[in-house]
Amino acid sequence: MKLEFFCSPEDDKIIAKIGDTFKEIKGDDVVITHLHEVIADKYPDTYNELNTLYPQDRYAQVSRFIRCNFAIHDKVLDIDDDLINLEYVFCPYRPYCPHNNLICNPHIANKLRVREMEIARLITKGFLIKEIASELFLSVKTIETYRTNIYKNLKIHSNTELATYMYSNKFL
Repeated sequence: MKLEFFCSPEDDKIIAKIGDTFKEIKGDDVVITHLHEVIADKYPDTYNELNTLYPQDRYAQVSRFIRCNFAIHDKVLDIDDDLINLEYVFCPYRPYCPHNNLICNPHIANKLRVREMEIARLITKGFLIKEIASELFLSVKTIETYRTNIYKNLKIHSNTELATYMYSNKFL
């Protein structure tokens, strides 16, 4: 699913651009269901806080997440399949808000172990497998196994997708 969100300044409407079509997002929309699942998977602390604030109201939970993280209409997709591109949304309450860095500007749950993160960073910086093995005093086969596990854990298939994941989630 590829989406760009923005919020109407005149009212409480949330608009999603899906391809070339603009659509108002409502409570039972498939977009709400999809984004709710993505939040639960990638931002479990955010998901728990939203459930506390808006129990049993998926639309309110997702609406708050969108308003705090995607309200600006720009040329960068907010949702690009499973990659989330958070935006800095200005809010005068941000310095005082107890939800800053929790709901607004949340940190993604890291699916990689410490060594996998180290190797993912080196791959993203352009190091070759042989260079990483030498740098970390490991065999080439071990680094290849780590790379395979990283791809599997992140459900990706290439170094390009890994770089996109690392940069979009601010791991570099």
